[in-house]
Amino acid sequence: MTARPYAVQFTETALKNLKRCPGNDQRLILARIEQLAADPLIMANVGLIGDETMLDQVQVIKENDQAKFAVIPFDDYLEVKELLGDEEKLADYLDYLHMQTVKKSFLND
Repeated sequence: MTARPYAVQFTETALKNLKRCPGNDQRLILARIEQLAADPLIMANVGLIGDETMLDQVQVIKENDQAKFAVIPFDDYLEVKELLGDEEKLADYLDYLHMQTVKKSFLND
């Protein structure tokens, strides 16, 4: 099985922000994005995700066999709170989830 590079799709917000940059900067940014799409692990703060991701550790409290509450670790709560409070972080996380879905579909092919 050979690794395939990720497909890169830009949101409208990302394109609008990119267009604000001077032409040479746009070329440098796009070149870096292509490089990261080909090998995301070259970025210092990027690593492979193990089996456990955010919200995998959850305790479900049921009442009459119906789930009523979910108890999560406090660190996960803080992460979710921060994520939902910042539009840019949320967009980045959704992009990350999409890339993981694409990656899984490539690996299953």
